[in-house]
Amino acid sequence: MDKPATAKFFGGWSALLMTVFFLWGSPSFASAPKVFVSPEKTAVVSGQTFSVDVLLDTSGAEINAIEGKLDFPFDKLELVGVSSAKTFISFWVTAPECRTCQSGKGEIDFAGIVPGGYAGDHGQVLSVELRAKGEGQGALGLKEVRVLLNDGKGTDTKATAVAGSFVTAAGTPPSAVSPPEDTESPESFTPVIAQDPQVFDGQLFLVFYTQDKGSGLDHYDVYEGSSANPAPADPGWRKVTSPYVLQDQTRGSYVIVRAADKSGNQTLATVPPVPRGEHYATQILVAAVIFLTVIVIILSAIIWKISRKKR
Repeated sequence: MDKPATAKFFGGWSALLMTVFFLWGSPSFASAPKVFVSPEKTAVVSGQTFSVDVLLDTSGAEINAIEGKLDFPFDKLELVGVSSAKTFISFWVTAPECRTCQSGKGEIDFAGIVPGGYAGDHGQVLSVELRAKGEGQGALGLKEVRVLLNDGKGTDTKATAVAGSFVTAAGTPPSAVSPPEDTESPESFTPVIAQDPQVFDGQLFLVFYTQDKGSGLDHYDVYEGSSANPAPADPGWRKVTSPYVLQDQTRGSYVIVRAADKSGNQTLATVPPVPRGEHYATQILVAAVIFLTVIVIILSAIIWKISRKKR
């Protein structure tokens, strides 16, 4: 039997993220949304850097999830950077990144959700900065694009995809203009610890997301330990992506997420440990409930056998 659209879209995340669709979904649909590259046509000279955006026109519909891939000819274009600083996406399931560039293939994949839904005709999904390697031309293609409706079911809208193109001529690239200095830190955010039997074998995991409207988000670091204020160079810091499986499954450690933008500005968010007494009290309560349930089942079985003998 074929899996529902949302289950295919999110894979192992479907059980967790399906909740988003049912809590926030509301029926609405007009015509097929369109995902497109802007500008549609770009003319540059060899060595010149240029930017293109992947945009979404929902065509009046309200959507809450999108995924796809942006292709570019790796032999003709060099990837300078990918930014989601101005995106309408609230949470990335797959953050936009070229995971195939090291193998010589230009492909940027992305997948994200928008709890509460989004509708608009010019919503930015991501922005890509490229540099022309030499003379030539080619396409900036979109493939495997899917946009899901905010209807409580994650209905596939059968979105259309419109590619872009570029032409590179001989010439001297214009002088680069330095961008304004970014002194603003990434936006404040609240990490969430979650648990689901169908995700990470039921282990506790951390979900986090923020944006940076300046130079763009660069990476996240996570610290798990006894200190509420670890030093910036503490060896306990590790570069991670969301979702992140907690090393301390007892919840006895501070969990601190550090979001850093491309200019070095940082924002910290802390999840305090669960007091040991509360943790053990919860375990004892669960054990007591299980024990009493077993006793009730055994007593019920005994009473049932006795009643049968009396008959």
